Amino acid sequence: MLAVDRQQSDPVLGDGELEAHLKSLTLRAEQGDAEAQSTLGLMYSIGEGAPRDYKIAAKWLALAADQGEADAQAMLGAMYLDGMGVAQDLAVAFKWMTLSANQGEAMAQAQLGAMYSLGLGVAQDYEVAFKWITLAAEQGIARSQFNLGVMYTDGVGVAQDYKLARKWFTLAAKKGEPNAQTNLGRMYLKGWGVPLDYKAAAKWFTLAAQQENVVAQNNLGLIYLKGLGVPVDTKVALNWFTLGAKKGEPNAQYNLGVMHGNGMGIPQDYIQAYMWLHMAALKNLSSAQMIRDRVAQRMSSADIVQAEKLARECVANNYQGC
Repeated sequence: MLAVDRQQSDPVLGDGELEAHLKSLTLRAEQGDAEAQSTLGLMYSIGEGAPRDYKIAAKWLALAADQGEADAQAMLGAMYLDGMGVAQDLAVAFKWMTLSANQGEAMAQAQLGAMYSLGLGVAQDYEVAFKWITLAAEQGIARSQFNLGVMYTDGVGVAQDYKLARKWFTLAAKKGEPNAQTNLGRMYLKGWGVPLDYKAAAKWFTLAAQQENVVAQNNLGLIYLKGLGVPVDTKVALNWFTLGAKKGEPNAQYNLGVMHGNGMGIPQDYIQAYMWLHMAALKNLSSAQMIRDRVAQRMSSADIVQAEKLARECVANNYQGC
């Protein structure tokens, strides 16, 4: 669900003051005050200052939205998009997002761009998606800045332009957006729109990996394994591959399997190697299938059976205890 950014934080109130504040807001809302209705809708939707109740939130937001409150329109659109407090209805979500976005509400612009990009509640249209995502990005919405960077990278809805992709990824990355940090790291690693800079790649991958971005964790493992912008450190590489692998990232599972098979930073263990490679292979990673089969040639039939059993148990336990 969308959150509404507030420029000023509300003062901290005691329990008695909160109750009085809620009663006062409710009275104003019942008298038709759109701002009070919108505020009540927000309070009930997030459970701050009022018990969380999505149906009551939707009621107040609908009243405020009908009066043209842009924040309420955006939040109500989000509730219809997610089916929270109301029956999911993408067409109605699209209606409210459009009304809010046309008033300049940044989060609605961001969501409307995503809806056009994905074809949710409206025919897919990348050029229109680009328009709305740009408007949201220019208002500082980090996720839209990331999405805009992706569109420039892939040439979707706009001509491919790595320099503009880097610009938007950088803006989002500096706000802490982990996907933007990951993509920016890749640009420095590959030299896309920027000079090759392994240290910069390592920096951005590290920031994203610390936020549990699995692609960054795998890439950071490769950075340490190959010594790109950092000293070679197989143990650190192993740690990052393990973190990514235990979140189900197939490339990290592949790399972890290779390290077990070659005894890199860890004692050689074909059963563990086969186990991780097998899990990656089941996700249709062709390189994992090939290396797994090579490892199998060095194993007994009993060891292969054990490795496949361990892989099944690992997945069933959500990678806990692998």
